[in-house]
Amino acid sequence: MEPHFDQLLARHQICGICGGPLHRTDEVAGDIVEIVALDETQKATLQIGDVVAIEYNSKLRAKRIAALPGDTISIRDERIFINDQRLEDAIATTRAPFPTRPKRLIVDEDNRHEISRWQPKQKNTFWKRDSHSHWSYEPSNLVGSTSDNSGSDNVVPDADAPRVNNDWLVYRHQYVRQHNQPSFVEDDYAFNLGVSRRLNEANRLVISFDAESISPASAPFTLHVAFWNANGVVYAKHAIAKSGPNLVTYYEARSKPKPLPKRSPRQMTQSIAPVTREEPVSIRFSKIAAAVSLPKLSIERFVEYRLRDSDRDDLHQLKIGPGEVFVLGDNVPVSDDSRRWGPIPLNQIYGKIVRSYPPE
Repeated sequence: MEPHFDQLLARHQICGICGGPLHRTDEVAGDIVEIVALDETQKATLQIGDVVAIEYNSKLRAKRIAALPGDTISIRDERIFINDQRLEDAIATTRAPFPTRPKRLIVDEDNRHEISRWQPKQKNTFWKRDSHSHWSYEPSNLVGSTSDNSGSDNVVPDADAPRVNNDWLVYRHQYVRQHNQPSFVEDDYAFNLGVSRRLNEANRLVISFDAESISPASAPFTLHVAFWNANGVVYAKHAIAKSGPNLVTYYEARSKPKPLPKRSPRQMTQSIAPVTREEPVSIRFSKIAAAVSLPKLSIERFVEYRLRDSDRDDLHQLKIGPGEVFVLGDNVPVSDDSRRWGPIPLNQIYGKIVRSYPPE
């Protein structure tokens, strides 16, 4: 039986990544942050995504600015929009230094699994997974392959040869708390032990991996990444020129979502990138003439901001007034912030957080 996706509850006693048990440990000290005090003129230069120290109820707190004077907040499907743009998308477009961007959260680490959640789309494929749980792409058996200037790959017809331009490796998400049944990617915060809540879909994803076994003499080659989007599919191209860590985010997909056309099952199999709500990421190579290994293949997600059942009911269309800001915490399920307080006066901002250090 498939899970009722709109009723999935996070009962944080097992790890959402590997399914292992979670145990409460002794409380540890948080990071030490460096705060730069701001005068009224400097506060006027703050932007969405900045992290600030505020004083609320006689307590100093670190919060992220979500809306500024004149901005309009709206709620759609419980997601928070600022001036008709999803808040996490607005934060992703800023170019301010640390700590504007929230830390990413792990969704899946492939080397933790004996049986991978990644699977080739084609039966005949150049994708291989070794005994160390590392995926590799090995086009050594490619016969007569060529690449034109458009980036497409053409293969001499061969009944047993994989179609290079359709040799996708597909990530299939599983919900470990319901016996690894297929599921959308959840906005899970496994470190919030003891919190039970309804899980929501998260679809601003990241793929990370190390690229190994790349010859320095090899020409750069291209990794194509397809990300699921409720409005269709978005595609990103990522050039790989040397061995080392790589990161491809949803926000590198510059094209608008492409709707999935209505086609026959055979046409879908042959020509459409295999991404769905439960299979939200797929990858393939082009212009590649040598094998490459992808250890540490992982899926991560960005923090996505939502309204909770216990939050104020006047936020569905709220314009921020002069001298006010709307602030949020990145631990979205449990943060005490403007979703409950409403906008706060600028004079409650003590300063801007510009750096953090691990506790000694």
